[in-house]
Amino acid sequence: MMIRPRRRAAGAAMAMALGAAAALWPAESAHARQETLTPEQQQARTKFIEALRLTESDKFEQARAVALEGARLDPVNADGLNLLGQIHEQLGQPEQAVEVYSRAVRADPEWALPLQNLGVLYLRQEQFAAALAPLERASELAPDDPRLYAYLGVALRAADRPAEAARAFESAWELDPDDGNLAIDVALSRAAAGDPIGAIEAAKAATELAPDNLIAHTVLARLLASSRDPDHLLRAPAAYRKAIALAPDNAALWSALASTYDTIALYEHAEKAQRRAIDLGLDTAQAWYRLGQMVGRQNRHADAVELFSQALERDPEIGWAYYSRGEANYNLNRPDEALGDLLQAVARLPGTAEPLLALVNVYMVKGDFASADRHIETARATGQDRPRVDLASARLRLRQGRNEEALEALERVRAAAPDLIEAQYLMGQVLIKLGRIEEGRALLADYQQKLNEQKHQQVDALRIDVVGRGRTYLLRARVFLYEGRLELALEQLQAASEFAPDNPEVWELLIQLHEQRGDAEALETARERLARISQRGA
Repeated sequence: MMIRPRRRAAGAAMAMALGAAAALWPAESAHARQETLTPEQQQARTKFIEALRLTESDKFEQARAVALEGARLDPVNADGLNLLGQIHEQLGQPEQAVEVYSRAVRADPEWALPLQNLGVLYLRQEQFAAALAPLERASELAPDDPRLYAYLGVALRAADRPAEAARAFESAWELDPDDGNLAIDVALSRAAAGDPIGAIEAAKAATELAPDNLIAHTVLARLLASSRDPDHLLRAPAAYRKAIALAPDNAALWSALASTYDTIALYEHAEKAQRRAIDLGLDTAQAWYRLGQMVGRQNRHADAVELFSQALERDPEIGWAYYSRGEANYNLNRPDEALGDLLQAVARLPGTAEPLLALVNVYMVKGDFASADRHIETARATGQDRPRVDLASARLRLRQGRNEEALEALERVRAAAPDLIEAQYLMGQVLIKLGRIEEGRALLADYQQKLNEQKHQQVDALRIDVVGRGRTYLLRARVFLYEGRLELALEQLQAASEFAPDNPEVWELLIQLHEQRGDAEALETARERLARISQRGA
């Protein structure tokens, strides 16, 4: 729940905020419930009512003067002191407001309103620890007021007490289940308390309770995008698009959509969304760098070089942009340009092995083995990624004809990272060069078999457990279905039906798609295909 600076309220709004009407003094405090008043107390009451009327005309300076006179006549009138505190707030005098609210609390410790006002004032001043005690007490005195639990939740959240904050927001939402803003608070507090599923449920409820609330859709999208459940991740783009429909020129939303597409390997869509974000004003070095990464993942290395250059024009100190541009130049067979970029990356990313190992590859291409050797040792000194450092060393020793040393390095790699099968391939070559022909051939044959198995596993990963793997035609089809982009979903499902014709989920999604498209013939075909698969499975 966001605490905003109090605006000057006029007329009935001010009276409601103070819990009073102009013609009738409030009867909330113990003081107001007194059956008999002294002459001074009666005069004070008249002054406070006059001050209240002045606030209705936005005459706050005059209202303060009159209320101060009332407080002089009756210094323990909780109602009048609470009124005076709110007038001080309207005049931008928080210190005086705190002092007067505190007097009102002392005058009537069993009245919730001045406690609430004092706590909320502390929240506005970001004095969250100070806000806790008055808000806790106010919620005890008025247990049916959802606002008090919501304010208390804000204070607890800021005090880094997420579990207690979650309980406070839950209490508020239970009292007012139709409040979309409270649902947002519950979602955020559940997420902070480590309940991502519950957070998503609350955020979804917020979007239903307040369908035009941008924050609700944005919170839901972010929660879905950060979930470990693949199905949640697939729903995130649709949630972002609903938020974008409410704020089509919000560059941050477009960039977040791009990141989500990038995560699920929809690189072209990620690129389009990121370009839209930049067009809308997100002209930052980081935005261009991320765009370069998205384009690079499409193997468009020349385009990626230009985009990384755009990033470096805006911030020439981004080490990873130099690294990424160097890698792209290396893939374009531009060793000189790659060398310059990677040297810049090493200078800006001290103690990082990755750019050093990339430099080793460039130096080897250029035949500068001494520089390659020097950078291998520098990479080794970082203590990072030792198997790949040893692998780079083995490649270099093999190129230098230092086969015994290459073999030692490869043995270390195989011991530390047996799944790094490139080490087995290089070891087979080394053994042959050392005259151990049969061992080398056997090792290379085993490497080839493992490589084939690895490729089969990659294919199986696309054919089986597609949702869990997250990079298949089915995954993309689900994304487009959630977004309501039926033609794109159809393209993906047609490809999936060719790639995995016996996967029942393909046909289940095709049934869902054809029902939405109203294609009766295609719908019947999909149903028949699913029935045949089900019969075989039975």
